[in-house]
Amino acid sequence: MTDAVFPATCGGTWAFVMRPYLPQSPQKRPRFDLRSSPSVPPAFIDPLCRVKQMSATADRVQSRETHASTSIHCRDRVVADRYSRAVLTDDEVSGLISTGYEQRNTEFKSSGSLGEGSFRAKVARAAIALANQRDGGRVIIGVSETDGIQNGLSMELAREYEDFDTVVDRINTYADPPLRLDVTLRTPFEGVVVAVIEVAEFDEIPVLCKRQFGGVLVQGQLYTRSMAKPESSASHTQNELRALLAVAVEKGLSRFIETARRGGVDLIGPVTSRAEAQLAEALESQLFARVVVGPHLLVRFAPVGEESDVIEYDQLAPIVAGNQVSAAGWRFPIMSTPSGVQRGQDWFGDLDTSSRSAEAWQFFQSGVFVLGVTFPEGFSADWESVAARTADEPHVPIWFLIAYVTMTVEFAARLQRAAFNSLSLDVQLSIANAEGWVLSVSNPSRAGFHSRYSLTDGTWTRTITITPENALTSSREIAASVLRHMLVRFGWDGVTDEIILGVQDETLGAEV
Repeated sequence: MTDAVFPATCGGTWAFVMRPYLPQSPQKRPRFDLRSSPSVPPAFIDPLCRVKQMSATADRVQSRETHASTSIHCRDRVVADRYSRAVLTDDEVSGLISTGYEQRNTEFKSSGSLGEGSFRAKVARAAIALANQRDGGRVIIGVSETDGIQNGLSMELAREYEDFDTVVDRINTYADPPLRLDVTLRTPFEGVVVAVIEVAEFDEIPVLCKRQFGGVLVQGQLYTRSMAKPESSASHTQNELRALLAVAVEKGLSRFIETARRGGVDLIGPVTSRAEAQLAEALESQLFARVVVGPHLLVRFAPVGEESDVIEYDQLAPIVAGNQVSAAGWRFPIMSTPSGVQRGQDWFGDLDTSSRSAEAWQFFQSGVFVLGVTFPEGFSADWESVAARTADEPHVPIWFLIAYVTMTVEFAARLQRAAFNSLSLDVQLSIANAEGWVLSVSNPSRAGFHSRYSLTDGTWTRTITITPENALTSSREIAASVLRHMLVRFGWDGVTDEIILGVQDETLGAEV
Protein backbone atom coordinates (compact mmCIF):
# COMPACT_ATOMS: atom_id res chain seq x y z
CA MET A 1 0.00 0.00 0.00
CA THR A 2 1.47 3.35 -1.00
CA ASP A 3 1.77 6.46 1.10
CA ALA A 4 -0.95 9.06 1.09
CA VAL A 5 0.03 12.17 -0.77
CA PHE A 6 -1.72 15.42 -1.24
CA PRO A 7 -4.87 16.63 -2.97
CA ALA A 8 -4.18 18.45 -6.22
CA THR A 9 -6.35 20.63 -8.37
CA CYS A 10 -7.19 19.93 -11.98
CA GLY A 11 -9.51 21.66 -14.37
CA GLY A 12 -11.32 23.68 -11.72
CA THR A 13 -12.43 20.70 -9.64
CA TRP A 14 -10.80 18.89 -6.76
CA ALA A 15 -8.73 15.82 -7.49
CA PHE A 16 -7.30 13.80 -4.65
CA VAL A 17 -4.29 11.55 -4.50
CA MET A 18 -4.72 9.22 -1.57
CA ARG A 19 -3.61 5.85 -0.36
CA PRO A 20 -3.17 4.65 -3.09
CA TYR A 21 -3.61 6.88 -6.19
CA LEU A 22 -7.09 8.22 -6.88
CA PRO A 23 -7.63 9.36 -10.48
CA GLN A 24 -9.57 12.46 -11.39
CA SER A 25 -12.99 12.01 -13.01
CA PRO A 26 -13.34 15.06 -15.27
CA GLN A 27 -16.68 13.97 -16.67
CA LYS A 28 -18.38 14.09 -13.26
CA ARG A 29 -19.16 17.51 -11.87
CA PRO A 30 -18.87 17.80 -8.08
CA ARG A 31 -21.99 18.71 -6.17
CA PHE A 32 -20.43 22.04 -5.22
CA ASP A 33 -18.67 24.18 -7.79
CA LEU A 34 -15.10 24.69 -6.67
CA ARG A 35 -14.00 27.30 -9.16
CA SER A 36 -11.88 30.14 -7.85
CA SER A 37 -13.76 33.07 -6.37
CA PRO A 38 -12.54 36.65 -6.81
CA SER A 39 -10.85 38.50 -4.03
CA VAL A 40 -13.24 40.50 -1.91
CA PRO A 41 -12.55 44.23 -1.73
CA PRO A 42 -13.47 46.45 1.22
CA ALA A 43 -17.15 46.38 2.05
CA PHE A 44 -19.66 49.03 1.13
CA ILE A 45 -19.93 51.44 4.03
CA ASP A 46 -23.28 52.91 4.97
CA PRO A 47 -23.72 54.01 8.60
CA LEU A 48 -27.49 54.03 8.13
CA CYS A 49 -27.58 50.39 7.17
CA ARG A 50 -27.98 48.19 10.24
CA VAL A 51 -27.70 44.48 9.59
CA LYS A 52 -30.06 42.11 11.32
CA GLN A 53 -27.82 39.22 12.33
CA MET A 54 -30.10 37.06 14.39
CA SER A 55 -29.77 33.56 15.78
CA ALA A 56 -32.91 32.61 17.61
CA THR A 57 -32.62 30.94 20.98
CA ALA A 58 -35.13 30.23 23.73
CA ASP A 59 -34.67 33.73 25.03
CA ARG A 60 -32.38 36.57 24.00
CA VAL A 61 -30.07 36.49 21.04
CA GLN A 62 -26.93 38.58 21.05
CA SER A 63 -25.86 40.23 17.81
CA ARG A 64 -22.98 38.59 16.00
CA GLU A 65 -19.73 40.31 15.14
CA THR A 66 -19.81 41.76 11.64
CA HIS A 67 -17.13 41.29 9.03
CA ALA A 68 -13.94 43.07 10.06
CA SER A 69 -13.90 45.39 7.05
CA THR A 70 -17.40 46.78 7.51
CA SER A 71 -18.85 49.56 9.60
CA ILE A 72 -22.37 48.15 9.48
CA HIS A 73 -24.05 48.00 12.85
CA CYS A 74 -26.08 45.26 14.51
CA ARG A 75 -28.87 45.26 17.08
CA ASP A 76 -29.99 42.65 19.53
CA ARG A 77 -33.33 40.96 18.95
CA VAL A 78 -35.62 38.70 20.90
CA VAL A 79 -36.76 35.71 18.84
CA ALA A 80 -39.19 33.23 20.36
CA ASP A 81 -37.91 29.96 18.96
CA ARG A 82 -34.95 27.58 19.11
CA TYR A 83 -33.43 28.50 15.78
CA SER A 84 -29.67 28.98 15.73
CA ARG A 85 -27.99 29.37 12.36
CA ALA A 86 -24.54 30.57 11.35
CA VAL A 87 -24.63 33.89 9.48
CA LEU A 88 -22.58 33.78 6.29
CA THR A 89 -19.68 36.21 5.98
CA ASP A 90 -19.15 38.55 3.04
CA ASP A 91 -16.50 36.17 1.70
CA GLU A 92 -18.82 33.16 1.91
CA VAL A 93 -21.62 35.00 0.12
CA SER A 94 -19.09 36.08 -2.51
CA GLY A 95 -18.11 32.45 -2.99
CA LEU A 96 -21.72 31.36 -3.50
CA ILE A 97 -22.35 34.12 -6.04
CA SER A 98 -19.06 33.52 -7.87
CA THR A 99 -20.11 30.02 -8.92
CA GLY A 100 -22.40 31.78 -11.39
CA TYR A 101 -25.40 29.56 -10.83
CA GLU A 102 -27.91 28.53 -8.17
CA GLN A 103 -27.61 25.42 -5.99
CA ARG A 104 -30.20 23.25 -4.34
CA ASN A 105 -29.83 25.20 -1.08
CA THR A 106 -29.26 28.63 -2.66
CA GLU A 107 -31.73 30.68 -4.72
CA PHE A 108 -30.81 33.97 -6.44
CA LYS A 109 -33.31 36.77 -6.94
CA SER A 110 -32.71 40.01 -8.81
CA SER A 111 -33.07 43.27 -6.94
CA GLY A 112 -36.67 43.89 -5.95
CA SER A 113 -39.01 45.06 -3.22
CA LEU A 114 -41.08 42.73 -1.06
CA GLY A 115 -43.73 45.44 -1.18
CA GLU A 116 -44.40 44.44 -4.80
CA GLY A 117 -46.82 41.51 -4.90
CA SER A 118 -45.34 39.36 -7.67
CA PHE A 119 -41.77 39.66 -6.37
CA ARG A 120 -42.89 38.90 -2.80
CA ALA A 121 -44.73 35.78 -4.01
CA LYS A 122 -41.64 34.52 -5.87
CA VAL A 123 -39.42 35.00 -2.81
CA ALA A 124 -42.01 33.28 -0.61
CA ARG A 125 -42.22 30.34 -3.04
CA ALA A 126 -38.44 29.90 -2.91
CA ALA A 127 -38.37 30.19 0.89
CA ILE A 128 -41.15 27.61 1.35
CA ALA A 129 -39.34 25.17 -0.95
CA LEU A 130 -36.04 25.66 0.90
CA ALA A 131 -37.74 25.04 4.25
CA ASN A 132 -39.01 21.70 2.94
CA GLN A 133 -35.55 20.15 2.63
CA ARG A 134 -32.90 19.04 5.09
CA ASP A 135 -30.94 22.00 6.52
CA GLY A 136 -33.03 24.58 4.65
CA GLY A 137 -31.11 27.11 2.58
CA ARG A 138 -30.99 30.76 1.63
CA VAL A 139 -32.39 33.31 -0.82
CA ILE A 140 -29.86 35.93 -1.96
CA ILE A 141 -31.58 39.06 -3.26
CA GLY A 142 -29.61 41.33 -5.56
CA VAL A 143 -28.24 38.61 -7.88
CA SER A 144 -29.72 37.64 -11.25
CA GLU A 145 -31.19 34.13 -11.16
CA THR A 146 -30.48 33.64 -14.87
CA ASP A 147 -26.77 34.46 -15.15
CA GLY A 148 -25.57 35.12 -11.59
CA ILE A 149 -24.74 38.78 -12.32
CA GLN A 150 -24.80 40.74 -9.07
CA ASN A 151 -26.79 43.95 -9.54
CA GLY A 152 -27.08 44.60 -5.81
CA LEU A 153 -29.61 46.61 -3.84
CA SER A 154 -30.17 50.34 -3.93
CA MET A 155 -29.85 52.29 -0.69
CA GLU A 156 -33.64 52.43 -0.45
CA LEU A 157 -34.03 48.66 -0.88
CA ALA A 158 -31.21 47.98 1.56
CA ARG A 159 -33.10 49.93 4.20
CA GLU A 160 -36.23 47.91 3.39
CA TYR A 161 -34.46 44.58 4.05
CA GLU A 162 -32.98 46.06 7.21
CA ASP A 163 -36.53 46.01 8.64
CA PHE A 164 -36.50 42.42 9.89
CA ASP A 165 -40.07 42.30 11.17
CA THR A 166 -41.57 43.56 7.92
CA VAL A 167 -39.50 41.17 5.78
CA VAL A 168 -40.51 38.15 7.88
CA ASP A 169 -44.17 39.17 8.03
CA ARG A 170 -44.41 39.65 4.27
CA ILE A 171 -42.89 36.25 3.46
CA ASN A 172 -44.84 34.40 6.14
CA THR A 173 -48.07 35.76 4.70
CA TYR A 174 -47.84 32.77 2.35
CA ALA A 175 -46.39 30.09 4.66
CA ASP A 176 -48.17 27.65 6.98
CA PRO A 177 -46.70 26.94 9.46
CA PRO A 178 -44.59 30.13 9.54
CA LEU A 179 -41.01 29.96 8.35
CA ARG A 180 -38.03 30.56 10.63
CA LEU A 181 -35.98 33.22 8.91
CA ASP A 182 -32.79 35.19 9.41
CA VAL A 183 -32.18 38.38 7.41
CA THR A 184 -28.70 39.80 6.80
CA LEU A 185 -27.29 42.49 4.54
CA ARG A 186 -23.95 41.49 3.05
CA THR A 187 -21.31 43.20 0.87
CA PRO A 188 -19.75 40.43 -1.22
CA PHE A 189 -18.14 42.81 -3.72
CA GLU A 190 -17.12 46.46 -3.67
CA GLY A 191 -20.15 48.72 -3.88
CA VAL A 192 -22.58 45.79 -4.01
CA VAL A 193 -25.01 45.11 -1.16
CA VAL A 194 -27.24 42.03 -1.20
CA ALA A 195 -29.86 40.70 1.22
CA VAL A 196 -29.39 37.13 2.45
CA ILE A 197 -32.54 35.48 3.79
CA GLU A 198 -31.57 32.31 5.66
CA VAL A 199 -34.38 29.74 5.79
CA ALA A 200 -34.38 26.99 8.42
CA GLU A 201 -35.76 23.54 7.64
CA PHE A 202 -39.30 23.01 8.91
CA ASP A 203 -39.73 22.28 12.63
CA GLU A 204 -42.38 19.57 12.81
CA ILE A 205 -44.41 19.30 9.60
CA PRO A 206 -43.64 20.42 6.04
CA VAL A 207 -44.61 23.97 5.10
CA LEU A 208 -47.54 24.54 2.73
CA CYS A 209 -48.59 27.62 0.79
CA LYS A 210 -51.57 29.21 2.53
CA ARG A 211 -52.51 31.93 0.01
CA GLN A 212 -53.01 32.11 -3.72
CA PHE A 213 -51.09 34.49 -5.96
CA GLY A 214 -51.93 34.28 -9.63
CA GLY A 215 -49.43 32.35 -11.70
CA VAL A 216 -46.90 32.00 -8.86
CA LEU A 217 -48.47 30.43 -5.77
CA VAL A 218 -51.31 27.94 -5.29
CA GLN A 219 -53.10 27.68 -1.95
CA GLY A 220 -52.44 24.35 -0.21
CA GLN A 221 -49.52 23.49 -2.52
CA LEU A 222 -46.34 21.79 -1.26
CA TYR A 223 -43.21 23.30 -2.83
CA THR A 224 -39.80 21.61 -2.74
CA ARG A 225 -36.38 22.09 -4.30
CA SER A 226 -35.88 19.88 -7.31
CA MET A 227 -33.06 17.33 -7.22
CA ALA A 228 -32.77 17.51 -11.02
CA LYS A 229 -31.95 21.21 -11.14
CA PRO A 230 -31.86 24.01 -8.56
CA GLU A 231 -35.38 25.40 -8.71
CA SER A 232 -38.48 25.58 -6.52
CA SER A 233 -41.12 23.24 -7.86
CA ALA A 234 -44.63 22.00 -7.18
CA SER A 235 -43.85 18.80 -9.11
CA HIS A 236 -42.14 16.19 -6.95
CA THR A 237 -40.26 13.06 -7.90
CA GLN A 238 -40.42 9.96 -5.71
CA ASN A 239 -36.92 10.68 -4.38
CA GLU A 240 -37.81 14.26 -3.46
CA LEU A 241 -40.91 13.14 -1.57
CA ARG A 242 -38.99 10.34 0.16
CA ALA A 243 -36.35 12.83 1.31
CA LEU A 244 -39.04 15.16 2.65
CA LEU A 245 -40.86 12.34 4.46
CA ALA A 246 -37.57 11.07 5.92
CA VAL A 247 -36.91 14.46 7.54
CA ALA A 248 -40.48 14.61 8.91
CA VAL A 249 -40.29 11.06 10.31
CA GLU A 250 -36.91 11.76 11.94
CA LYS A 251 -38.32 14.86 13.62
CA GLY A 252 -41.36 12.97 14.89
CA LEU A 253 -39.24 10.11 16.19
CA SER A 254 -36.84 12.54 17.85
CA ARG A 255 -39.72 14.28 19.66
CA PHE A 256 -41.10 10.91 20.79
CA ILE A 257 -37.72 9.76 22.14
CA GLU A 258 -37.17 13.09 23.91
CA THR A 259 -40.63 12.91 25.50
CA ALA A 260 -39.97 9.33 26.62
CA ARG A 261 -36.63 10.28 28.15
CA ARG A 262 -38.18 13.16 30.06
CA GLY A 263 -40.66 10.63 31.42
CA GLY A 264 -37.82 8.43 32.60
CA VAL A 265 -37.99 5.88 29.77
CA ASP A 266 -34.70 5.17 27.98
CA LEU A 267 -35.66 3.59 24.67
CA ILE A 268 -32.12 2.95 23.52
CA GLY A 269 -30.30 2.19 26.73
CA PRO A 270 -26.83 3.12 27.90
CA VAL A 271 -23.51 1.98 26.55
CA THR A 272 -22.36 -0.65 29.05
CA SER A 273 -19.55 -0.22 31.53
CA ARG A 274 -17.84 -3.19 29.91
CA ALA A 275 -17.66 -1.31 26.62
CA GLU A 276 -16.11 1.69 28.33
CA ALA A 277 -13.59 -0.58 30.05
CA GLN A 278 -12.61 -2.16 26.74
CA LEU A 279 -12.20 1.26 25.16
CA ALA A 280 -9.80 2.19 27.97
CA GLU A 281 -8.01 -1.16 27.56
CA ALA A 282 -7.47 -0.51 23.86
CA LEU A 283 -6.14 3.01 24.38
CA GLU A 284 -3.67 1.80 27.00
CA SER A 285 -2.42 -1.09 24.86
CA GLN A 286 0.85 -1.16 22.95
CA LEU A 287 -1.18 -1.37 19.76
CA PHE A 288 -2.45 2.21 20.22
CA ALA A 289 0.71 3.65 21.79
CA ARG A 290 1.83 5.46 18.65
CA VAL A 291 -1.65 6.68 17.74
CA VAL A 292 -2.83 8.44 20.90
CA VAL A 293 0.26 10.51 21.76
CA GLY A 294 -0.31 13.11 19.05
CA PRO A 295 -3.27 14.61 17.19
CA HIS A 296 -5.61 11.83 16.17
CA LEU A 297 -9.14 10.81 15.21
CA LEU A 298 -10.62 8.14 17.48
CA VAL A 299 -13.63 5.95 16.70
CA ARG A 300 -15.52 3.64 19.07
CA PHE A 301 -18.50 1.41 18.25
CA ALA A 302 -20.42 -0.41 20.98
CA PRO A 303 -23.66 -2.43 20.84
CA VAL A 304 -26.26 -0.66 22.94
CA GLY A 305 -27.39 -2.33 26.17
CA GLU A 306 -25.39 -5.55 25.69
CA GLU A 307 -23.03 -6.94 28.38
CA SER A 308 -22.29 -10.45 27.08
CA ASP A 309 -20.16 -11.54 24.14
CA VAL A 310 -22.06 -11.39 20.87
CA ILE A 311 -19.35 -12.61 18.47
CA GLU A 312 -17.43 -15.87 18.44
CA TYR A 313 -13.66 -15.41 18.59
CA ASP A 314 -13.01 -17.15 15.28
CA GLN A 315 -15.52 -14.83 13.58
CA LEU A 316 -13.81 -11.55 14.53
CA ALA A 317 -11.40 -11.46 11.58
CA PRO A 318 -13.89 -12.69 8.94
CA ILE A 319 -16.48 -10.11 10.02
CA VAL A 320 -14.01 -7.24 9.67
CA ALA A 321 -12.61 -8.55 6.39
CA GLY A 322 -16.05 -9.17 4.94
CA ASN A 323 -17.31 -5.68 5.76
CA GLN A 324 -14.28 -3.55 4.93
CA VAL A 325 -15.13 -0.37 3.06
CA SER A 326 -13.30 -0.15 -0.24
CA ALA A 327 -13.34 3.19 -2.03
CA ALA A 328 -11.01 4.39 -4.78
CA GLY A 329 -8.55 1.65 -3.85
CA TRP A 330 -8.52 2.58 -0.17
CA ARG A 331 -9.69 -0.06 2.32
CA PHE A 332 -11.05 0.73 5.78
CA PRO A 333 -10.03 -0.54 8.23
CA ILE A 334 -6.60 -1.63 7.02
CA MET A 335 -5.88 -5.35 7.50
CA SER A 336 -2.32 -6.65 7.22
CA THR A 337 -1.29 -10.07 5.99
CA PRO A 338 -2.12 -12.84 8.51
CA SER A 339 1.39 -12.63 9.97
CA GLY A 340 0.96 -8.93 10.70
CA VAL A 341 -2.26 -9.00 12.69
CA GLN A 342 -2.41 -9.06 16.48
CA ARG A 343 -4.62 -11.10 18.80
CA GLY A 344 -5.63 -10.89 22.43
CA GLN A 345 -7.67 -13.01 24.80
CA ASP A 346 -10.96 -11.65 23.46
CA TRP A 347 -9.97 -9.35 20.61
CA PHE A 348 -8.44 -9.20 17.15
CA GLY A 349 -6.61 -6.14 15.83
CA ASP A 350 -4.04 -4.56 13.56
CA LEU A 351 -1.54 -1.71 13.37
CA ASP A 352 -0.44 -0.06 10.12
CA THR A 353 2.44 2.44 10.08
CA SER A 354 3.34 2.25 6.41
CA SER A 355 1.93 5.63 5.43
CA ARG A 356 1.90 9.22 6.63
CA SER A 357 -0.77 8.41 9.20
CA ALA A 358 -0.62 5.45 11.59
CA GLU A 359 -3.82 3.42 12.04
CA ALA A 360 -4.60 0.96 14.84
CA TRP A 361 -7.81 -0.93 15.61
CA GLN A 362 -9.21 -3.65 17.87
CA PHE A 363 -12.43 -5.65 17.58
CA PHE A 364 -13.69 -7.34 20.77
CA GLN A 365 -16.02 -10.32 21.17
CA SER A 366 -18.39 -7.96 22.98
CA GLY A 367 -18.87 -6.16 19.67
CA VAL A 368 -16.81 -3.14 20.74
CA PHE A 369 -14.70 -1.79 17.89
CA VAL A 370 -12.01 0.84 18.51
CA LEU A 371 -9.97 2.57 15.80
CA GLY A 372 -7.48 5.41 16.01
CA VAL A 373 -5.65 7.19 13.19
CA THR A 374 -3.05 9.93 13.52
CA PHE A 375 -3.31 13.16 11.57
CA PRO A 376 -1.04 12.83 8.50
CA GLU A 377 2.39 14.42 8.64
CA GLY A 378 5.08 15.49 6.21
CA PHE A 379 3.14 17.49 3.67
CA SER A 380 5.44 19.33 1.28
CA ALA A 381 5.68 23.11 1.05
CA ASP A 382 3.63 23.34 -2.14
CA TRP A 383 0.64 22.29 -0.09
CA GLU A 384 0.64 25.46 1.98
CA SER A 385 -2.53 27.47 1.74
CA VAL A 386 -4.29 30.30 3.54
CA ALA A 387 -4.86 27.75 6.31
CA ALA A 388 -1.14 27.00 6.71
CA ARG A 389 1.03 29.99 5.93
CA THR A 390 4.28 28.55 7.22
CA ALA A 391 5.87 25.20 6.57
CA ASP A 392 6.00 24.37 10.27
CA GLU A 393 2.33 25.16 11.00
CA PRO A 394 0.44 21.87 11.39
CA HIS A 395 -2.48 21.41 9.04
CA VAL A 396 -4.86 18.59 8.22
CA PRO A 397 -6.42 18.32 4.74
CA ILE A 398 -10.18 18.43 4.60
CA TRP A 399 -10.33 15.34 2.38
CA PHE A 400 -8.61 13.29 5.10
CA LEU A 401 -11.24 14.09 7.75
CA ILE A 402 -14.14 13.72 5.34
CA ALA A 403 -12.87 10.40 3.98
CA TYR A 404 -12.20 8.84 7.39
CA VAL A 405 -15.48 9.90 8.98
CA THR A 406 -17.48 8.84 5.92
CA MET A 407 -15.89 5.40 5.80
CA THR A 408 -16.30 5.06 9.57
CA VAL A 409 -20.08 5.55 9.31
CA GLU A 410 -20.34 3.17 6.35
CA PHE A 411 -18.30 0.50 8.18
CA ALA A 412 -20.49 0.90 11.28
CA ALA A 413 -23.63 0.43 9.16
CA ARG A 414 -22.17 -2.70 7.57
CA LEU A 415 -21.17 -4.15 10.95
CA GLN A 416 -24.64 -3.51 12.33
CA ARG A 417 -26.27 -5.35 9.44
CA ALA A 418 -23.77 -8.21 9.46
CA ALA A 419 -23.24 -8.93 13.16
CA PHE A 420 -25.76 -7.26 15.44
CA ASN A 421 -29.22 -8.01 14.04
CA SER A 422 -31.68 -6.02 16.18
CA LEU A 423 -29.01 -4.30 18.30
CA SER A 424 -28.19 -0.65 17.68
CA LEU A 425 -24.59 0.57 17.60
CA ASP A 426 -23.47 3.56 19.64
CA VAL A 427 -20.83 5.28 17.48
CA GLN A 428 -18.56 7.87 19.07
CA LEU A 429 -16.09 9.90 17.01
CA SER A 430 -13.60 12.27 18.60
CA ILE A 431 -10.51 14.35 17.92
CA ALA A 432 -7.83 14.86 20.57
CA ASN A 433 -4.47 16.61 20.93
CA ALA A 434 -5.11 18.76 17.84
CA GLU A 435 -4.65 22.21 19.37
CA GLY A 436 -3.17 24.57 16.81
CA TRP A 437 -3.97 22.37 13.82
CA VAL A 438 -5.76 24.10 10.95
CA LEU A 439 -7.82 22.89 8.01
CA SER A 440 -6.19 23.10 4.60
CA VAL A 441 -7.17 22.80 0.96
CA SER A 442 -5.00 22.71 -2.13
CA ASN A 443 -6.30 26.09 -3.31
CA PRO A 444 -7.45 28.56 -0.62
CA SER A 445 -9.44 30.61 -3.15
CA ARG A 446 -11.86 27.76 -3.77
CA ALA A 447 -15.49 28.71 -3.28
CA GLY A 448 -16.72 27.84 0.20
CA PHE A 449 -13.31 28.06 1.92
CA HIS A 450 -12.31 31.60 2.81
CA SER A 451 -10.38 31.83 6.03
CA ARG A 452 -8.09 30.17 8.56
CA TYR A 453 -10.09 27.49 10.37
CA SER A 454 -8.63 25.87 13.49
CA LEU A 455 -9.82 23.71 16.37
CA THR A 456 -9.12 26.09 19.25
CA ASP A 457 -8.96 23.65 22.15
CA GLY A 458 -7.82 20.71 20.04
CA THR A 459 -10.76 18.44 20.89
CA TRP A 460 -14.10 17.44 19.37
CA THR A 461 -16.62 14.67 20.10
CA ARG A 462 -19.81 13.51 18.43
CA THR A 463 -21.94 10.44 19.20
CA ILE A 464 -24.56 8.97 16.88
CA THR A 465 -26.63 5.79 16.93
CA ILE A 466 -26.69 3.36 14.01
CA THR A 467 -30.00 1.53 14.30
CA PRO A 468 -31.20 -1.41 12.22
CA GLU A 469 -33.35 1.14 10.36
CA ASN A 470 -30.84 3.88 9.53
CA ALA A 471 -28.16 1.27 8.76
CA LEU A 472 -30.13 0.79 5.54
CA THR A 473 -30.12 4.50 4.60
CA SER A 474 -27.41 6.66 3.02
CA SER A 475 -24.31 6.48 5.21
CA ARG A 476 -22.87 9.49 3.40
CA GLU A 477 -25.74 11.73 4.45
CA ILE A 478 -25.33 10.58 8.07
CA ALA A 479 -21.58 11.21 7.82
CA ALA A 480 -22.17 14.65 6.28
CA SER A 481 -24.20 15.67 9.33
CA VAL A 482 -21.40 14.48 11.64
CA LEU A 483 -18.76 16.25 9.56
CA ARG A 484 -20.67 19.52 9.51
CA HIS A 485 -20.81 19.34 13.32
CA MET A 486 -17.02 18.86 13.33
CA LEU A 487 -16.06 21.47 10.73
CA VAL A 488 -18.19 24.19 12.32
CA ARG A 489 -16.14 23.60 15.51
CA PHE A 490 -13.06 24.44 13.44
CA GLY A 491 -14.79 27.76 12.73
CA TRP A 492 -15.93 26.96 9.20
CA ASP A 493 -19.46 28.31 9.62
CA GLY A 494 -20.14 28.36 5.89
CA VAL A 495 -19.71 24.63 5.35
CA THR A 496 -22.80 22.88 4.01
CA ASP A 497 -23.88 19.30 3.42
CA GLU A 498 -23.58 19.97 -0.32
CA ILE A 499 -19.91 20.89 0.02
CA ILE A 500 -19.25 17.78 2.11
CA LEU A 501 -21.21 15.47 -0.20
CA GLY A 502 -19.28 16.87 -3.16
CA VAL A 503 -15.92 16.18 -1.51
CA GLN A 504 -17.12 12.69 -0.56
CA ASP A 505 -17.87 11.97 -4.22
CA GLU A 506 -14.57 13.45 -5.41
CA THR A 507 -12.56 11.59 -2.78
CA LEU A 508 -14.29 8.23 -2.56
CA GLY A 509 -16.21 8.03 -5.81
CA ALA A 510 -19.97 8.17 -6.24
CA GLU A 511 -22.11 6.39 -3.66
CA VAL A 512 -23.68 3.20 -4.95
